[in-house]
Amino acid sequence: MDQSSRDEALAIVAHELRNELNVLASWAVLLKRTPLDVEHLHQAAAVMDRATEIALRLCDDLRVLAADGEPAFLPTRLDLREVVTAGVAAAEPRARRKRVRVVQQVGTGPVWVLGDRVRLGEVVSNLLGNALAFTGPGDTITVEVAERHGHARLVVADTGEGIGAAFLPRVFDKFTQEPRQHSQGRGLGLYVVRTLVELHKGSVEVESGGHALGTRFVVTLASAAA
Repeated sequence: MDQSSRDEALAIVAHELRNELNVLASWAVLLKRTPLDVEHLHQAAAVMDRATEIALRLCDDLRVLAADGEPAFLPTRLDLREVVTAGVAAAEPRARRKRVRVVQQVGTGPVWVLGDRVRLGEVVSNLLGNALAFTGPGDTITVEVAERHGHARLVVADTGEGIGAAFLPRVFDKFTQEPRQHSQGRGLGLYVVRTLVELHKGSVEVESGGHALGTRFVVTLASAAA
């Protein structure tokens, strides 16, 4: 791996590790401030277990990169709905704080794909994080998973700030952000989404009617249905 590729990979892993640490911190704050029933305590434990597992995997990635190797890609046949449900649960404290409603539509049957569970979890986390960054009180984020015409499709749509037409072609570029009121971070999240989706030989598209008209991301992956 050349130095440029290694630096890029390090930036991505550091970005993703920070995401998981933010999940752990958000749930820790929620546990300290809000009385939770047994069901929600179990949910909190599951989310924090998952975030810890991913963070440890990312630490392994850092170790591999330090030795001039490449992070592992471990595809298995999995139900995309499970990855999405875990991602939505992880984002719950942040959505609560912002008073944003998250609606999950995953159907009743499995949506099989061949993918790396951790990497696909990063895709979901980044799409939800982006949606939460540009929505506010009263807005809605809708997350849909379905199988269509031999493909698995993940849709994350929001009713938030939207994206200007001039910026849409650049939305997946590295270190690029449209100047908006709530812009945060380094402009890596959507670049990570595209990189990881393409690693799965899939595609991702974005649609927006413009400012204040919301945004819709569509990820398409090959179905692994039997």
